[in-house]
Amino acid sequence: MFRVTWNEDGTYTFKLSIMSGENFTNELASETVTVNVIEDDPMALTHATAGAGEVASIKDSESLMSAIAALNPTDEPAQYTVTKEGKFDYVVVSNLANGVSHVDNTLFVFEVTKDGGEITTNDFEITEISLRNNTEGINDTFEIVDGKLKGYWGPAGGFLFADKAATAFTVKFNAEGTYTVNTYAIQVAPAAQADL
Repeated sequence: MFRVTWNEDGTYTFKLSIMSGENFTNELASETVTVNVIEDDPMALTHATAGAGEVASIKDSESLMSAIAALNPTDEPAQYTVTKEGKFDYVVVSNLANGVSHVDNTLFVFEVTKDGGEITTNDFEITEISLRNNTEGINDTFEIVDGKLKGYWGPAGGFLFADKAATAFTVKFNAEGTYTVNTYAIQVAPAAQADL
């Protein structure tokens, strides 16, 4: 398996050959591939909310997708006002866009802001993730960056995103305030060298 990273947008055609012989002059097999690399957003994310545990507690994918479809996700980030302590389910639907077939090194970022007050790492936590038995260490990634609480979901080096996906998170607020929760995808830098 080979992975190629394109540094600029455009349409590329390349040929990969397996060669043999003393000077590698005998072609055993080859494949010619055309790749379209775009500058536009390669992914589209939509969001929805539900009552705490209504969606994030679902453990089979068919029921999860059915429940999420009924919520009619939109591209607006979720807003939530907490009087003392509150929970709700936050749903993210991710899809490829602009004719893209996949995105390498994808990482999902959570960004939480608090209106009229300073947010802390203790104000917000994720307590459940749909189709999973734990929160996969996501709470350990949160830190304050430019007055916003940011954390990421996925391996630090990113992962290959090649299809539509949806996930629900039960989020908990531990302090009074009005919060905005947003999630977006980024493409992190690939590893400096391949693991062989």
